[in-house]
Amino acid sequence: MLSNQKKILFTVVTLVFSIMIGVIISEFVLEYLGVQRYQTWLELDEHGFMKNRSNFHALGPTYDGSMYYQFDENGNRITKIEPKSDSAKTVFMMGDSFLFGLFLEDSLTITHKLNMKTPSSIKFINGGVGGSGTAEHFWHLKSFLKKQKPDEAIILFNFDDIDRMVIKNLFVLKEDSLFVTKRFLPYFWYHLIHSTWWHEWLERNVRLYAPLSSLMWNHLFFYDDFENINTNPKFIWPQDAELYPENPYSKNLFLRIMKEMKELCETNNIGFSVISTGYKPDSISNPRTFSIYPKLDSLLSLESIPFIDLSVNLESVSQGDIKKVSLWPDNHPNDLGTETIVNGIMKKWYLPKLKEGFLIN
Repeated sequence: MLSNQKKILFTVVTLVFSIMIGVIISEFVLEYLGVQRYQTWLELDEHGFMKNRSNFHALGPTYDGSMYYQFDENGNRITKIEPKSDSAKTVFMMGDSFLFGLFLEDSLTITHKLNMKTPSSIKFINGGVGGSGTAEHFWHLKSFLKKQKPDEAIILFNFDDIDRMVIKNLFVLKEDSLFVTKRFLPYFWYHLIHSTWWHEWLERNVRLYAPLSSLMWNHLFFYDDFENINTNPKFIWPQDAELYPENPYSKNLFLRIMKEMKELCETNNIGFSVISTGYKPDSISNPRTFSIYPKLDSLLSLESIPFIDLSVNLESVSQGDIKKVSLWPDNHPNDLGTETIVNGIMKKWYLPKLKEGFLIN
């Protein structure tokens, strides 16, 4: 009897030891292959949109290794800058991973550069959330206003904003009425695993865990209503024909959301502007944005929303070669790309604001 117990114990110890050795060897192999560790800093809001986790330090990827992305109490990415005045005018910027600064060190992000180039009397806030579009920007603004009131709000419009607005299905326009809806719903497993200490620790320390974490995010954590759109959807969706890029639905929904954002800002005495990154959409990957992007100036003027297009700035610097301003083969901006965007904002938004007396209390 005792001999059998020893055999079982020996088998268990051997199995555990073998697994540990296997994990250690795998970690060395993955490190040698250049696989990075990273943490998920995103979470799903109850309204169905993704946002950054508040008061969080996440081990994020860069092209040279890993670094910590740091988030404040509102889920905005923060960087170390020269102290700003307590009475500084604040500019809340909304955008996707281009604004957030995915793959970039703190000092290379757009808002960090803007804060370094401007006096202590103005502070730019990085409200960028990777993968977000026009509908998420609306939710991010509404959420931010519950905690803090900026003096200005800027959308840094990018090449996938309108496509994401439709596909994420956070708002639906029906007979000129805007309905709140959603696409994603968290499963039990999301609540059980996502915020646990051990999940965070494994993401931060174990390269082998990254594919498993990605698999859970894609297949285990969320119900996706889009998969049931033609059978038995749980939420409100536009008509099938309205989902096609050539249908005017995308344009009408975009304008309605922009009108709502402008009115929200006006109610709170906040300036509101739209500035493009200058990176242009294409007809294949970003068909809805592609069809609307050339008309943005005239469309936004219908709602009296100021628009600044930085395409000319980017084309002048890149000289027709997008690789010069991108982390090629990835399309996110590199140091030169963010510097070009910042210079455009400084010249076309900041300097005119100074002339208008923006920093005068």
